[in-house]
Amino acid sequence: MARIQAPRVKGFKRFNLVSLISRIFGHQSINFYWLFGTSMFIVVFGMVMVLSSSSVDSLTTYNNPYYVFFRQLGFGAIGFAGLILISILPLDKIMFWGRIFFVGGLASQLLVFSPLGVSVGGNRNWIKVLGVTFQPSEFIKLGLILVLAERLAKQEFRIYDIREFLYRSWFWIVLPAVTLVVLGNDLGTTLIIALIAFGVTWMTGIQAKHLRGVAAIAVVAVFFMIQFGASRSGRINAWISQGSDDSSTYAWQSQHGIWALAAGSFTGVGLGNSKLKWSWIPEVDNDYIFAIIGEETGLIGAAITILLFVTLVILIRRTVLRAHNSYIRNASVGILIWIGFQSLINVSVVVQNLPVLGVPLPLISSGGSSLISAMLAIGVMLAFERHMHQEDLQGGAKVTPLERARNRRMSRQ
Repeated sequence: MARIQAPRVKGFKRFNLVSLISRIFGHQSINFYWLFGTSMFIVVFGMVMVLSSSSVDSLTTYNNPYYVFFRQLGFGAIGFAGLILISILPLDKIMFWGRIFFVGGLASQLLVFSPLGVSVGGNRNWIKVLGVTFQPSEFIKLGLILVLAERLAKQEFRIYDIREFLYRSWFWIVLPAVTLVVLGNDLGTTLIIALIAFGVTWMTGIQAKHLRGVAAIAVVAVFFMIQFGASRSGRINAWISQGSDDSSTYAWQSQHGIWALAAGSFTGVGLGNSKLKWSWIPEVDNDYIFAIIGEETGLIGAAITILLFVTLVILIRRTVLRAHNSYIRNASVGILIWIGFQSLINVSVVVQNLPVLGVPLPLISSGGSSLISAMLAIGVMLAFERHMHQEDLQGGAKVTPLERARNRRMSRQ
């Protein structure tokens, strides 16, 4: 008996999931797969820890122990879709959307000073639209990296004209971003953006002495932010005089965070068995999620978490060293500094090596803005890897002597 086939409509192709996956992930470099796999493992691990750390607060606030987790899961799905879409974009499209991202981030940051703005812990750095709260400064980070990387790559021939070089990159790009975030009183995000700007600019080959004046201005600005912010100065004073006393409002979070790490000992108390998450630690699923990781999974789990971020930084560094053009190198350095230093600062705050700065742990902490922006950054890195792999298959791209010298300097660090 003849088999009857459904007629095919002209102009439409049958959806083939296998071919789609093959197009996105097939025939890529080994670093591409390691970068994707490591990032997704961190995200999944973060989802598990958000579920565990947020269950009590979700129950008391929303009468649903899974509310924060399901919300984070939704943000993760959005971030994953964005990661995939960005990873298949060519370089010119990434540059274009980087400009859109940066301008959109600055415009959104202006809205924090409107009636849509929301203040949390003395910082006015959030917007609430249709019941959803997001943080524009998280998206400014990615936009700043892409726009600054493009500008510095185009201005390399002006590197010996320091005033022109810094004016075109810092005055029109870095200064607006830093100013708007500073006005929102967010010291932690300001420090991350400043580190990104300094790191990317330094990697262009500019001498360190030309950045000393800018660094001095930044130090003075941070000093005044601390002096004229009661919450910031209180946290720093509590950090300086840290001890076992948790009666101080500013010492409460950090002291209970260190107690959570101590309670975890070597192997931890087990997933879901944390005692300090029962309303003893503010922002327990966000800025202080590493404390719950240490309590529930112990020193072993905390060390593995740190090792995962070290691995991610090493993988991004490989892309920097293999970069065939200045734009990819500059942007990759920016993303490396963002994820590497932000994770280092977060862990340092929890273990009391730094005062409380309100910086989330990338790809792990609860919060849609932080998770989505970090996943988009990983998507950009995957796009860079895809682009370089295609160039390698086509015979490779010519590396200039200046770029070769910079790569050697990066490899020695």
